[in-house]
Amino acid sequence: HGSERVGLKVAAYFSKLKIQNGTLVINVANTKAVKMRKRFIDSDLNRVFPGKKNGNHEEKLAHRMINFIRTFDLVIDVHSTETGVDSTLIITHYESALKPLLKAIAPKRTVFMSATKSNALISQARQGIAFEYGKDKDPKTYSETVRGVSRALLHLGLISRATLPKN
Repeated sequence: HGSERVGLKVAAYFSKLKIQNGTLVINVANTKAVKMRKRFIDSDLNRVFPGKKNGNHEEKLAHRMINFIRTFDLVIDVHSTETGVDSTLIITHYESALKPLLKAIAPKRTVFMSATKSNALISQARQGIAFEYGKDKDPKTYSETVRGVSRALLHLGLISRATLPKN
């Protein structure tokens, strides 16, 4: 979402890290909304998957992104939330293979999203998780999200323990 700036900060942090093994791809999905500092242009990108070839801005974007998303073993989607709930991972499907990753990240809570699960970006991935770790402008949201994503990347062997942020 273009109005959720914490994801850009988290992406900037990880773009500077040295990846040991595998590939880390950082993608800002809705650059037009980011430039306009708006949640979305026409409709919420996380509610329009798999998208439409001739739809509105976000529907076209989702349609173009779907095959890209499906090429990755894991998709991490970073958001902020104004709900007052922090340190929450959202998943749209659960397989036992996801359990060690969730344990490594160690969020306060994991929420299984069923209401819009087929329309969310993470639901299109082989495995997808969304971080919603707090309010956008709260420094704790940034630091906790970096810590959680770092734990995921460490668990997957992409980074070394020395790369982890200090407490």
